[in-house]
Amino acid sequence: MSNPAPTSLPETITRVAMEKVGVITLHTEPTRPLEEGEYFIKTLYSGISAGTELTFYMGTNPKASAGIDPIRRLFRGDLEPALEDIFPKYEGYMESGEVTASRNPHFPVGTHVAGLYHHQSGYIAGADDAIVPLPKGFDPLLGIWVAKMGPISMNGVLYAADEVNRKPVSTLKGSLDGQRVAVFGAGMIGLLCGVFAKWAGAADVVIVDSIAERLAIAEKLGLTPHKANPNMAIELKDRWHRDEARDTGADIAFQCTGSDYLLSEAFRCLREQGTVVDLGFYQQGANNVFLGREFHHNCLRHVCAQIGVMPRAQQAQWNRRRLSEETISFLQEHGASLKEHLVTHVVPFNRAQEMFDHLEHRDPTMLQVVLQPDESVGNDR
Repeated sequence: MSNPAPTSLPETITRVAMEKVGVITLHTEPTRPLEEGEYFIKTLYSGISAGTELTFYMGTNPKASAGIDPIRRLFRGDLEPALEDIFPKYEGYMESGEVTASRNPHFPVGTHVAGLYHHQSGYIAGADDAIVPLPKGFDPLLGIWVAKMGPISMNGVLYAADEVNRKPVSTLKGSLDGQRVAVFGAGMIGLLCGVFAKWAGAADVVIVDSIAERLAIAEKLGLTPHKANPNMAIELKDRWHRDEARDTGADIAFQCTGSDYLLSEAFRCLREQGTVVDLGFYQQGANNVFLGREFHHNCLRHVCAQIGVMPRAQQAQWNRRRLSEETISFLQEHGASLKEHLVTHVVPFNRAQEMFDHLEHRDPTMLQVVLQPDESVGNDR
């Protein structure tokens, strides 16, 4: 017997749209009755990604100009971009909300959930949607990091653990035990990688950035800040000096920026046969990377860690849902501190244009910007 749909389904929803490069508008769309197995999520919070999402806003994402061959996994100039990657475009993958109407017994009314269904005031979800139920009592604002943002950085730690252990990893806690870790970039991904690596047992985590405000936050989160400068590779090598020259330097470097210069410095700070775990997005290429230098002479490794793929040796035990579960576990222990220091702005949908403009110009006071539907009360934090 099917569940009757409650009457708390709104007539319309509001969506934040990228109308074209640099232009944000709000679209109002009608809802429809729920079908069997569906449920309606009222959005409470929706976080903005200052990485991939911003590249579409700035017009620098390659997916907006070239289609991807799904068989060969190649960008091809003779293929049109996917429909989802052309304007007007809907973005956003950090949504947290409450089920207010349901015809799905697994998602009863009142359930708090995390998802990735773009910036919109509500969403009709079904069996094919990647929706993660949140534990009772879990702060819904922290839910913005559960479905994808947290797993992006957790997956980076998983790739690092795969490098360190060279065998299936059963849990991330303890998986980086004793490792010397450098994190390049104190944006959201870098800060999360840093605190996750420390949680995973790293002996020392140094985070490198040029923005003083970001480094101050990193220190409050228990990481060691290091101001980017021309001598930083020498300084980091000296920090991790060992009697054996081959062991001098970082074991793992997380590269969490799109800067090819910092990628080069990440290579330079590593010990022999160390690994750069790369979460960066090099839209303009990497002209400052010279593979004939430290990469060649120190036999280094460079591993791309993106959320769409787990390390091959870990795929039997790890998937996106498991990374979300690890994120929840971390946030249950340390979420209050991350909320205090990383969530810098909570504003209504009708200020989205303003927020994207500030993010495009790299406002140093902004880390995690969160949107709320306009009928909610939103204030700068």
